[in-house]
Amino acid sequence: MKRVRTAAVKPPIDELQNDLDGWVTAYNETRPHQGRWCYGKTPMQTFLDALPVAREKLLPAA
Repeated sequence: MKRVRTAAVKPPIDELQNDLDGWVTAYNETRPHQGRWCYGKTPMQTFLDALPVAREKLLPAA
């Protein structure tokens, strides 16, 4: 069995992180979501729209 150098196969960690960051941004801020309360908005827009209501419901720290 011949050994393969994995360094030639694995991309650098910063390249992987950049790819993941781009995907997360597109997933949360670009694509519309068909979830129950999103109504075709992006997940980030749904979150931002819900912040005032969430702040009203926030319980004081004990």
